Amino acid sequence: MVADSCAAIFDYSDFPMHEELGVEKWADLPGEKVHEYLERYADKFDLRKRCRLNTKVVRLERTESEDGVWKVEIEIKKDFEEYSVREFLFCEKLIVATGVTSTPNVPPGLDYKNFDGPVIHSRNVGAKHNLLTADKVKRVTVVGGSKSAVDVVSLCALAGKEVDWVIREEGFGPAILFESRVHGIHAGAIKNIRATTVFSPSMLWTKGFWYSFLHGPQAKLGPKLMKWVIERGSKSSINDFYGKNENTMKLAPDLKE
Repeated sequence: MVADSCAAIFDYSDFPMHEELGVEKWADLPGEKVHEYLERYADKFDLRKRCRLNTKVVRLERTESEDGVWKVEIEIKKDFEEYSVREFLFCEKLIVATGVTSTPNVPPGLDYKNFDGPVIHSRNVGAKHNLLTADKVKRVTVVGGSKSAVDVVSLCALAGKEVDWVIREEGFGPAILFESRVHGIHAGAIKNIRATTVFSPSMLWTKGFWYSFLHGPQAKLGPKLMKWVIERGSKSSINDFYGKNENTMKLAPDLKE
């Protein structure tokens, strides 16, 4: 397994990966190095004792006290039993960081009840890797066109499986792919330049000339200019990456409005 980001844009500023693990900044980053890095980071900053594992939040509520602290009801899983022991935690500040894609999204109207083979969501590919790549599996159908679909298609194809890739017609086709290195320079090295952030809107940056020109509520020329640059860049990337032959062009994303 290889991370989709390299060390230079993956690590934390207070724990440089290239120094701590000896990996090159812009080289491919193996999955085991990511694991090693996170383990060592947790140890260096003593994070383990601040983590509660095998714990589920059952209820959150704001207390009626003057300081208005949060009351967090949790269930703790003991050994192999179901969640049984309940406790209460109290805090002045509460951050909910469960993510927006933690719940599997199964396409509506997809009827596979009469299908005898295994149905696996992309989030479970790692846990069911041996089942997916077993010798008895000759053909795999992947539904969806975003990053996880690209990863699964690549995994199955490299494992010697015949892959059918199904993407809804009203979408934009598969997610765009491009070369990670151009003329020997990693794309992340260019994207990591602070000046490139001016093109990305952010709620933390709503002042100044560039924000008003490119993203402000009264902006007119700026958004049109950005759209033109993105369209030109996308078409150029598609021609360079997909235009090698007819088969690769079949995987090109749709640039329709």
